[in-house]
Amino acid sequence: MKNNLKSHESKLWLAGSVALIVFGLASFAGSWKAALILLLAGVIINPFVFGLIIEKVKMNDRFHARVGIVWIFLIISTVTFQAHHNQQISESKEAAETEIQRRIAEAAQRRAEENKQRLAQIANEFSANRDQILGQMNNAIAGRKLDEAKKLAERYSNVSDIAFIGSVAKYKDMQSQVDRENKIKALLAQTKTLKVSDYASAVQIYSKLVVLEPGNQAYVKTLARYEKIKLDAEEKARKEVAAQQARETRKKEVESQFSGWDGSHRTFERLIKQTMNDPDSYEHVETRFADKGDYIRVFTKFRGKNAFGGMVVDSATADFTITGDFIRVIEE
Repeated sequence: MKNNLKSHESKLWLAGSVALIVFGLASFAGSWKAALILLLAGVIINPFVFGLIIEKVKMNDRFHARVGIVWIFLIISTVTFQAHHNQQISESKEAAETEIQRRIAEAAQRRAEENKQRLAQIANEFSANRDQILGQMNNAIAGRKLDEAKKLAERYSNVSDIAFIGSVAKYKDMQSQVDRENKIKALLAQTKTLKVSDYASAVQIYSKLVVLEPGNQAYVKTLARYEKIKLDAEEKARKEVAAQQARETRKKEVESQFSGWDGSHRTFERLIKQTMNDPDSYEHVETRFADKGDYIRVFTKFRGKNAFGGMVVDSATADFTITGDFIRVIEE
């Protein structure tokens, strides 16, 4: 019975050995390092080879060392395969980037060669037709055909001919002059739509005109006039804001003197109570005031007990500063 079990176990290990060897051979394409580890594991667990090893080292295999060996080799081969695979991916990326850079460099070199050939052709073309091209350039400048002159200047921009370079300089000067004239026309067109209140825009426009044509005294004087108008308007606006703030502050100072509950003047009420026979009998009836500019005049009506204990209605008038300080009583 034991011999049968041992024979069956040997067959299983032989099958496992063959499987590892086949799997290792199949893994060579992915990672030769992992494949060698699997092949080594397959050889070691082969019943014949493992028996020789056990006999050589005189070890008892009652603990089934082959199981541990298989697991260890499988783990090592898996880690090795992953590391090797990642390395291959990295090397592939580097190779791809190197190839891209090589192609870019080749394309740049090719463009440089093409540009060099094109410039050489243009230089030869200019040399062969120098007088004709110079005549076309000078005629374009004389006729103020700046678009035509621009095309010639751009096409033969690499030419070092002194006469042609001088013509190009004339064209650029004329182009600058035309651009300046067009800017002046556009700015003057804007001034025709200005309103009296558009002094800020006028200052901007005439500032640009003075920069474009500093010697034009009309522009200089107009700019100065609009700047004065702007300064006067800003000063007026500042004064209006300050006056409005002063009015609001004055209004708050006056209103703060009166009670928000019954409209009585707090300071005047206290002064009246000081002169009454029975201050506790004071009852406010109404209060109004007149704004006199530097001060306010307060009119108040109230009830209170007289010297005989009877309730009577009385009134009083007094002047107070804007901040609420008592000035004088007005005798009626």
